[in-house]
Amino acid sequence: MIEIEPYRPEDLPIIESFIAGLHDAERELLPQLSPGSELAANGLRQMLADVSSCNGLVPMARTGGVAVGFGCVLIDDYRDPAYVEAVRRRAYVAYLHVAAEWRRHGIGRRLLETMEAEARRRGCTRLVTRYKAVNLAAGRCYASAGLEADQHMRPSRSQRRPEQPSHAAAVPFRDAPAPAAGARREGHRASAGWDLGDGEIVCHRWVHGPDGSGAQLPMCSSRPDNRTV
Repeated sequence: MIEIEPYRPEDLPIIESFIAGLHDAERELLPQLSPGSELAANGLRQMLADVSSCNGLVPMARTGGVAVGFGCVLIDDYRDPAYVEAVRRRAYVAYLHVAAEWRRHGIGRRLLETMEAEARRRGCTRLVTRYKAVNLAAGRCYASAGLEADQHMRPSRSQRRPEQPSHAAAVPFRDAPAPAAGARREGHRASAGWDLGDGEIVCHRWVHGPDGSGAQLPMCSSRPDNRTV
């Protein structure tokens, strides 16, 4: 039986190991990234600081008292000028991770449901996250929970491969050509000259009506069960 509950101080070492695992999984897809062991401690410190300053939530997934996954959602009040003021308050999913041996059991969905419920309780209109464009499994996970990709963030100057030119920071997701079949590592070269295997995808889900009326929309749990994590 899977239980979802807030993290406890004694969970911090396992959360750090989960963060390392997240980075290492991305490094398998993008070898130029740093090892998780070099990033996890700072990632944990930053997460705790963000949770404190943004009144965030860190839910843990447990079975038999053993932690098998975690998430982190921040109520960041980001005022995105692309949206009218009535719908600008958002919740940002900073982390979502499930131990490899426990994936495809619906645990990631349960964690997302918990974070979405917190977003609703706090009056947020959108649940937002981002993931490495090459991480197709993450994309399937978020899509199955109803999050829609709407922007492809190009890599910064420091992250670009040597042959990549400098361009603006982002393009609408709908304008970015889809990666070719089998292009998991190499990505797909866009007409602008940058590799769609690089950069990050930004996606979101409305949790209250996008018209600012405050009408609640169905929870992600109401969607067909297509478990990916």
